[in-house]
Order: sequence, then structure tokens, then C-alpha cells
Amino acid sequence: MESFMPGWQVGIDIGGTFTDIVAVHAPGGFPPRTAKVA
Repeated sequence: MESFMPGWQVGIDIGGTFTDIVAVHAPGGFPPRTAKVA
């Protein structure tokens, strides 16, 4: 399922399952919350 949206792919590259979900909610794909996961 992660491969469906580009935001999800970015999230996986940054951190993991938690990051991909946050990336989907973020318009840019790089929300500040990714730092907490990574």
C-alpha cells in the first residue's frame, strides 16, 4: 500500500511506517514531524 502515493514512498525513505503516514498528511511530503520518527 505504501507504493500508491509518492508521499508514502518519501516517508519510508526517511523513517518507516510512522513517517509514511505523516508524509501523506503533509502537502510537501517533508513535515517537521519526520525528524521525531527519524
